[in-house]
Amino acid sequence: MGMIARRDPPPLPGDPPPTEAPPGDPSPLESLLDVKEVAALLRITPKAVYGLVETRRVPFVKIGARVRFVRRDVVAWLERNRVPSLEQ
Repeated sequence: MGMIARRDPPPLPGDPPPTEAPPGDPSPLESLLDVKEVAALLRITPKAVYGLVETRRVPFVKIGARVRFVRRDVVAWLERNRVPSLEQ
């Protein structure tokens, strides 16, 4: 029987950012996330992720009829939408 490739779970908010792949390295494609993975990353439901996509509030990529997300774009989107505390 063939082996199933194991993926690491998506990092949680507050985790250190992933290291960037060197130029020319094909591994950036590995940073594509699906709706369920983004939902887990943001700790929201997949339905809520589809709502963000429908209103174009989160960056995404269309591959045919499928929606995918570049991990670094989602992390950057989170940072741009961060509301600082009054103490900062």
